[in-house]
Amino acid sequence: MSQEKVAKYKEAKANRKQTMKKEKRARLIRNIVTGVVCVAVIGWVGYSGVTYYIENQPRLNVEADFNAIDEYAASLSTETIESTDDVESTDGTESTDGTESTDGTESTDNAETTDDTEAADDAE
Repeated sequence: MSQEKVAKYKEAKANRKQTMKKEKRARLIRNIVTGVVCVAVIGWVGYSGVTYYIENQPRLNVEADFNAIDEYAASLSTETIESTDDVESTDGTESTDGTESTDGTESTDNAETTDDTEAADDAE
């Protein structure tokens, strides 16, 4: 039996460096995996805790009266409509208010011309 013990000891001594390297490598990998798992669990618990805390905070309800803004917007839209009536059309001529067009001719609507001719006829 002692010969067997001596043979095992010599074999263990001969392979001791490789065995120690394998054990160190296994311990290092185990420590890294354990650390990563611990960090993940702690991060998950922390995130869940903060989310739960934020969700359970009392909410502040705010009421706002937007009537003034609506009235202002309505007044702007009516001003816009009135101002677009005074603007020339896209072809550069305006036919209803008696102003000159871009080519220098005056354009009036039919009601004004008939009134002018009737007044001229009455004057004669």
